Amino acid sequence: AAAPKAVMPAVGARLAPPQLGAPVRAQVAAGARGVDLGLDRFNLSAAAEAADSRPLERNPAGGAAFWAGLDGKVATPALSSAEQCLLRCVFNPHLSDRRGEGAAFVPPALAEKYTEKLGGLLRDEDAARQERVACFLGKAFRRGSPGPLFPAAWAPTSALARDGAGSSFGAGAVELTDVLHERPDYVDKMGQTLKTHAWVGQAVFDKMAEDGMRFRIYELGSLEVRTTQAHDGTETVGAVFGRRSA
Repeated sequence: AAAPKAVMPAVGARLAPPQLGAPVRAQVAAGARGVDLGLDRFNLSAAAEAADSRPLERNPAGGAAFWAGLDGKVATPALSSAEQCLLRCVFNPHLSDRRGEGAAFVPPALAEKYTEKLGGLLRDEDAARQERVACFLGKAFRRGSPGPLFPAAWAPTSALARDGAGSSFGAGAVELTDVLHERPDYVDKMGQTLKTHAWVGQAVFDKMAEDGMRFRIYELGSLEVRTTQAHDGTETVGAVFGRRSA
Protein backbone atom coordinates (compact mmCIF):
# COMPACT_ATOMS: atom_id res chain seq x y z
CA ALA A 1 0.00 0.00 0.00
CA ALA A 2 1.25 3.47 -0.74
CA ALA A 3 2.44 5.57 2.19
CA PRO A 4 -0.08 8.23 3.26
CA LYS A 5 0.77 11.70 2.03
CA ALA A 6 1.36 14.49 4.53
CA VAL A 7 -1.53 16.90 4.63
CA MET A 8 -0.33 20.48 4.26
CA PRO A 9 -2.49 23.45 5.29
CA ALA A 10 -3.81 25.58 2.52
CA VAL A 11 -1.96 28.74 1.72
CA GLY A 12 -3.24 31.55 3.89
CA ALA A 13 -4.99 29.18 6.32
CA ARG A 14 -4.63 29.97 10.00
CA LEU A 15 -3.36 27.39 12.46
CA ALA A 16 -5.22 27.12 15.75
CA PRO A 17 -3.14 28.66 18.59
CA PRO A 18 -2.08 26.40 21.49
CA GLN A 19 -4.38 26.40 24.48
CA LEU A 20 -3.16 28.71 27.22
CA GLY A 21 -2.05 26.93 30.36
CA ALA A 22 -1.61 23.57 28.66
CA PRO A 23 1.93 22.16 28.51
CA VAL A 24 3.51 22.89 25.16
CA ARG A 25 5.01 19.39 25.04
CA ALA A 26 1.55 17.78 25.31
CA GLN A 27 0.10 19.88 22.47
CA VAL A 28 2.87 19.11 19.97
CA ALA A 29 3.70 15.56 21.03
CA ALA A 30 1.79 14.02 18.14
CA GLY A 31 3.77 15.83 15.45
CA ALA A 32 6.98 16.81 17.34
CA ARG A 33 10.23 16.68 15.44
CA GLY A 34 13.82 17.56 16.40
CA VAL A 35 15.09 18.42 19.92
CA ASP A 36 12.74 19.14 22.81
CA LEU A 37 14.34 21.99 24.74
CA GLY A 38 11.77 21.74 27.50
CA LEU A 39 11.50 25.51 27.80
CA ASP A 40 8.19 25.13 29.64
CA ARG A 41 10.13 24.01 32.70
CA PHE A 42 11.82 27.41 33.21
CA ASN A 43 10.29 30.14 35.33
CA LEU A 44 11.45 33.54 34.07
CA SER A 45 9.18 35.55 36.33
CA ALA A 46 11.75 35.78 39.17
CA ALA A 47 15.53 36.32 39.18
CA ALA A 48 17.70 34.02 41.28
CA GLU A 49 21.40 34.35 42.24
CA ALA A 50 23.73 31.54 41.20
CA ALA A 51 24.68 29.36 44.15
CA ASP A 52 28.45 29.57 43.57
CA SER A 53 28.75 33.29 42.76
CA ARG A 54 30.09 35.91 45.11
CA PRO A 55 28.13 39.13 45.72
CA LEU A 56 29.33 41.88 43.40
CA GLU A 57 30.58 44.13 46.20
CA ARG A 58 33.04 41.43 47.35
CA ASN A 59 34.72 41.09 43.96
CA PRO A 60 38.24 42.57 43.94
CA ALA A 61 38.70 46.04 42.50
CA GLY A 62 40.03 46.21 38.96
CA GLY A 63 42.85 48.11 37.30
CA ALA A 64 45.74 49.55 39.30
CA ALA A 65 43.93 48.97 42.61
CA PHE A 66 43.93 45.21 42.00
CA TRP A 67 47.68 45.04 41.36
CA ALA A 68 48.47 47.32 44.30
CA GLY A 69 46.46 45.03 46.57
CA LEU A 70 48.11 41.93 45.14
CA ASP A 71 51.54 43.47 45.79
CA GLY A 72 50.59 44.31 49.37
CA LYS A 73 50.73 48.08 48.82
CA VAL A 74 47.09 48.63 49.82
CA ALA A 75 44.58 46.69 51.91
CA THR A 76 42.27 44.29 50.08
CA PRO A 77 39.30 43.58 52.40
CA ALA A 78 37.45 41.84 49.55
CA LEU A 79 40.09 39.09 49.41
CA SER A 80 41.05 36.50 52.00
CA SER A 81 44.72 35.67 52.52
CA ALA A 82 44.20 32.36 50.70
CA GLU A 83 42.64 34.15 47.72
CA GLN A 84 45.49 36.65 47.60
CA CYS A 85 48.01 33.81 47.57
CA LEU A 86 46.11 32.04 44.80
CA LEU A 87 45.89 35.18 42.65
CA ARG A 88 49.59 35.95 43.12
CA CYS A 89 50.39 32.52 41.73
CA VAL A 90 47.94 32.87 38.85
CA PHE A 91 49.26 36.31 37.88
CA ASN A 92 52.95 35.48 38.26
CA PRO A 93 54.54 38.23 36.08
CA HIS A 94 56.82 35.64 34.46
CA LEU A 95 53.81 33.62 33.28
CA SER A 96 51.14 36.29 32.78
CA ASP A 97 51.18 39.59 30.89
CA ARG A 98 47.86 40.86 32.27
CA ARG A 99 49.53 43.70 34.18
CA GLY A 100 50.08 45.38 30.85
CA GLU A 101 46.35 46.01 30.57
CA GLY A 102 46.62 48.73 33.21
CA ALA A 103 43.36 50.42 34.18
CA ALA A 104 41.43 48.29 31.67
CA PHE A 105 42.15 45.07 33.57
CA VAL A 106 39.08 43.31 34.99
CA PRO A 107 39.87 40.69 37.68
CA PRO A 108 38.18 37.30 37.60
CA ALA A 109 35.02 36.65 39.58
CA LEU A 110 35.96 34.51 42.55
CA ALA A 111 33.26 31.87 42.36
CA GLU A 112 33.91 28.85 44.58
CA LYS A 113 34.03 26.32 41.74
CA TYR A 114 36.42 28.56 39.80
CA THR A 115 38.85 28.98 42.70
CA GLU A 116 38.74 25.26 43.46
CA LYS A 117 39.68 24.44 39.88
CA LEU A 118 42.48 27.01 39.87
CA GLY A 119 43.74 25.68 43.19
CA GLY A 120 43.95 22.16 41.76
CA LEU A 121 45.92 23.35 38.74
CA LEU A 122 48.30 25.33 40.95
CA ARG A 123 48.86 22.32 43.20
CA ASP A 124 49.83 20.29 40.13
CA GLU A 125 52.26 23.02 39.07
CA ASP A 126 53.74 23.17 42.57
CA ALA A 127 54.27 19.40 42.60
CA ALA A 128 56.15 19.63 39.29
CA ARG A 129 58.20 22.53 40.66
CA GLN A 130 59.14 20.60 43.80
CA GLU A 131 60.19 17.64 41.67
CA ARG A 132 62.42 19.97 39.65
CA VAL A 133 63.96 21.46 42.81
CA ALA A 134 64.60 18.01 44.28
CA CYS A 135 66.38 16.96 41.08
CA PHE A 136 68.52 20.11 41.09
CA LEU A 137 69.53 19.59 44.72
CA GLY A 138 70.46 15.95 44.12
CA LYS A 139 74.04 14.94 43.44
CA ALA A 140 73.05 13.32 40.13
CA PHE A 141 72.32 16.77 38.62
CA ARG A 142 74.90 17.92 36.06
CA ARG A 143 75.18 21.42 34.62
CA GLY A 144 76.03 20.10 31.19
CA SER A 145 72.99 17.81 31.08
CA PRO A 146 70.14 19.17 33.24
CA GLY A 147 67.61 16.60 32.05
CA PRO A 148 63.96 16.66 30.89
CA LEU A 149 62.61 18.36 34.02
CA PHE A 150 64.35 21.61 33.07
CA PRO A 151 63.94 24.04 30.15
CA ALA A 152 65.67 22.86 26.98
CA ALA A 153 67.43 26.23 26.77
CA TRP A 154 69.51 25.26 29.81
CA ALA A 155 71.50 22.73 27.81
CA PRO A 156 74.80 24.25 26.63
CA THR A 157 75.15 24.92 22.92
CA SER A 158 78.77 23.80 22.69
CA ALA A 159 81.11 21.37 24.38
CA LEU A 160 83.16 24.30 25.70
CA ALA A 161 80.21 25.46 27.81
CA ARG A 162 79.37 21.96 29.00
CA ASP A 163 79.95 22.40 32.70
CA GLY A 164 80.46 26.11 33.35
CA ALA A 165 83.45 28.37 32.95
CA GLY A 166 85.04 28.48 36.38
CA SER A 167 84.53 30.68 39.40
CA SER A 168 86.11 33.64 41.14
CA PHE A 169 86.31 31.38 44.19
CA GLY A 170 89.15 29.58 42.38
CA ALA A 171 87.83 26.03 42.27
CA GLY A 172 86.80 25.86 38.59
CA ALA A 173 83.99 23.75 37.20
CA VAL A 174 83.04 20.34 38.49
CA GLU A 175 83.97 17.66 35.93
CA LEU A 176 81.98 14.52 35.38
CA THR A 177 84.92 12.52 36.75
CA ASP A 178 84.55 14.22 40.15
CA VAL A 179 82.52 12.49 42.84
CA LEU A 180 80.13 14.57 44.93
CA HIS A 181 79.25 13.65 48.47
CA GLU A 182 76.58 15.40 50.50
CA ARG A 183 77.59 17.79 53.28
CA PRO A 184 74.36 18.56 55.16
CA ASP A 185 76.44 19.91 58.05
CA TYR A 186 77.35 22.90 55.87
CA VAL A 187 73.84 23.87 54.74
CA ASP A 188 73.02 26.16 57.68
CA LYS A 189 76.52 27.64 57.73
CA MET A 190 76.39 28.45 54.02
CA GLY A 191 72.91 29.88 54.51
CA GLN A 192 74.24 32.34 57.07
CA THR A 193 77.19 33.20 54.82
CA LEU A 194 74.83 33.88 51.93
CA LYS A 195 72.96 36.45 54.04
CA THR A 196 76.11 38.46 54.76
CA HIS A 197 77.96 38.11 51.43
CA ALA A 198 76.87 39.14 47.95
CA TRP A 199 77.29 36.00 45.86
CA VAL A 200 75.07 37.07 42.96
CA GLY A 201 77.15 37.38 39.81
CA GLN A 202 79.74 34.91 41.08
CA ALA A 203 77.84 31.70 40.43
CA VAL A 204 79.29 29.10 38.06
CA PHE A 205 75.71 28.16 37.17
CA ASP A 206 72.82 30.64 37.13
CA LYS A 207 69.62 29.71 35.28
CA MET A 208 66.01 30.86 35.47
CA ALA A 209 62.95 28.68 34.81
CA GLU A 210 59.84 29.87 32.99
CA ASP A 211 58.10 30.69 36.30
CA GLY A 212 60.92 33.01 37.39
CA MET A 213 62.59 30.61 39.85
CA ARG A 214 66.38 30.84 39.76
CA PHE A 215 68.76 27.92 40.23
CA ARG A 216 72.37 28.75 41.14
CA ILE A 217 75.55 26.83 41.88
CA TYR A 218 78.53 28.36 43.67
CA GLU A 219 81.96 26.90 44.29
CA LEU A 220 83.88 27.67 47.46
CA GLY A 221 87.10 25.71 47.60
CA SER A 222 86.17 22.05 47.53
CA LEU A 223 82.52 22.78 48.30
CA GLU A 224 79.67 23.14 45.83
CA VAL A 225 76.70 25.18 47.11
CA ARG A 226 73.32 25.00 45.36
CA THR A 227 70.58 27.56 45.92
CA THR A 228 67.06 28.27 44.69
CA GLN A 229 65.08 31.50 44.66
CA ALA A 230 61.43 32.03 43.74
CA HIS A 231 60.66 35.08 41.61
CA ASP A 232 59.28 36.93 44.65
CA GLY A 233 61.33 35.14 47.32
CA THR A 234 64.70 35.00 49.02
CA GLU A 235 67.64 32.95 47.81
CA THR A 236 67.93 29.80 49.92
CA VAL A 237 70.74 27.26 50.26
CA GLY A 238 69.27 23.84 49.51
CA ALA A 239 72.29 21.56 49.32
CA VAL A 240 76.06 21.53 49.83
CA PHE A 241 78.40 18.95 48.35
CA GLY A 242 82.04 18.14 48.88
CA ARG A 243 84.07 17.21 45.82
CA ARG A 244 86.82 14.67 45.38
CA SER A 245 88.35 13.10 42.28
CA ALA A 246 87.17 9.66 41.27
